[in-house]
Amino acid sequence: MPKVNPINKLLDISAYKGSRTTKLQLVDNSTKSELSEPIEIPSPIMVRLFFLGKAYNLSALKRLDPESRDTLGFVSWKLICPELEFLNEVLSDPVVQYYLADLVLMLESNRTNKNGILKVTPPAMKAPYSYGY
Repeated sequence: MPKVNPINKLLDISAYKGSRTTKLQLVDNSTKSELSEPIEIPSPIMVRLFFLGKAYNLSALKRLDPESRDTLGFVSWKLICPELEFLNEVLSDPVVQYYLADLVLMLESNRTNKNGILKVTPPAMKAPYSYGY
């Protein structure tokens, strides 16, 4: 039987401990050096952000597919800040707001670096079933 989370736990950050995570990090595109510490967001929260981006037609946010490796260039990650701030205003989800605050802080603290790219690394996929070969 599949695991079902009780609906009253969806707004509790502790419900996501042990979840697979997507890593977001700013990297200098020319030197490949890290511009920020990585932020790890639980996959269920990334799925929420992704579908909220689609629902509100937020051009940069809907590119953050939680299951695919991607990078957002300078223009895209500059666009994502107002989109994240918009979501912060319209949502009353404390878990999403918690991660949005970290993400906005990371992006805003590097807003002048024109070589920065936002690197999105999805959780490691589970290996397909092996027949012992």
